[in-house]
Amino acid sequence: MTHALRLCACLAFAAATLFSAPAAAESGRFSDGVALGDPGIDLRVADAIFRSDGRWLTLGTRIAEDNSALPYLVLREAGGAQVAAFALVPSDGRSWSARSLVDLGAGHVLVAGIDHDASFGLPQALFLVRLDAGLGVVWSRRYTHADATFEDAWLRAREGRAPLLVGGIQPVVEGVAGDGDAFLASVDVATGELADARMLGTPEAHERGADVIALAGGGEAVALEVRRDGTGGFEAGDGIVALTDAGAVASSRLISHPVSAGIRASALRLVHDGAGFVLAGRRTAFGPNFFYLHRLGSDLAPAAERTLLPFFNVADVAAAPGGGTLLYGEANGEVGETGTVLMHLDADLGITLQRRYPTQNQVFPSGAIAGGDGGLLLALGAMREDDARVFESANRVDADDGEGLLCEEGSYEGFGTATDTQVGELAWTPAITPVSIVATPVTVGVEPLAREAIAACATEDDLVFRDSFE
Repeated sequence: MTHALRLCACLAFAAATLFSAPAAAESGRFSDGVALGDPGIDLRVADAIFRSDGRWLTLGTRIAEDNSALPYLVLREAGGAQVAAFALVPSDGRSWSARSLVDLGAGHVLVAGIDHDASFGLPQALFLVRLDAGLGVVWSRRYTHADATFEDAWLRAREGRAPLLVGGIQPVVEGVAGDGDAFLASVDVATGELADARMLGTPEAHERGADVIALAGGGEAVALEVRRDGTGGFEAGDGIVALTDAGAVASSRLISHPVSAGIRASALRLVHDGAGFVLAGRRTAFGPNFFYLHRLGSDLAPAAERTLLPFFNVADVAAAPGGGTLLYGEANGEVGETGTVLMHLDADLGITLQRRYPTQNQVFPSGAIAGGDGGLLLALGAMREDDARVFESANRVDADDGEGLLCEEGSYEGFGTATDTQVGELAWTPAITPVSIVATPVTVGVEPLAREAIAACATEDDLVFRDSFE
């Protein structure tokens, strides 16, 4: 670029039927904000991917004033231009809350989530929808259990194999959900049928499947959240189970957390950062919240220490393209700071990058990190400050230093690490039992959503867009 030409322009709100024009740069970076459909009370980003056909796809849930929920998808070109935005609308009027999606090739994707009533008062089911490259429905299914409710579910892709569903399932007796187990099932992407559906858990604890990842020698490692009453009182831990290719338990470990009144340790993701496995999760209590990262050995044995990140409300975790771990979440609200932060940690779980973006996010934001096109997409459930209009914010940033196009973004020092040495292993022997999950077709409409461009202050060496004149 020859010289710095600085322009100041007001990004007008686009008509609802027009495509949004994101601020973009030759580097591939872009910044795009879009409100979808009628104003609601919340918008939660669930997942984002760079499709095999070279387009970005974000998935989330729009929550209306009556608490009903429907999934949405926004498809963008690699440079950020919006192609389409749709809602998935089941014909029976049930609410659907999106959880995850995986790329199936040729632009096809598989979307997963929870099927529930708006009050969450009835047993929950699962849904899966396969969409083609134009976001048309190929097939859609609802999955139920006669005597149970599904606590949650996520899709995970497997190279050369069928995707896996992992989540939690709880028995329901006289309308009350009891202690549950993790569940796993593979998905036939051609038909929507589930295969090898099974539960993983123990009679004396509540287990919830959080993530699953392939092991180098074959089989998978499953991360579970475990809660139970032990001999010394309440116990909270991270369950790590190695499964063989045949689906049998090869090994299991329960890594303890220090427990105080009100604490809950929730395993969230299991990633391979290039040096090995890292388990990531959140500890919540009546006092400070901590995000934690725990290095696991090749045999899935826990390191003697776990790394804590006090006050960091993390929305998503991902393996960094060049090695290490990426975290994306809320800036440190404990000291009155706003916006979001992208963090990179190295193989020693030391912080090597913190970059803050002046986004208009909500407290405990929802978001997703997606890698592709040589960069990262940071998707965020946001809220416009002047009128509380919820919208999706999508910023494509550089993979190495997180540099994007937002004005006043920059390096950040708001978070530091702490060390937790209260790490031990508890006795725990989970067993696998088959489970009968019934799949039934469900009619789903794909309805276009009106779009309103949300102005953002975006800058590039030769161009500045602002949401108001100064």
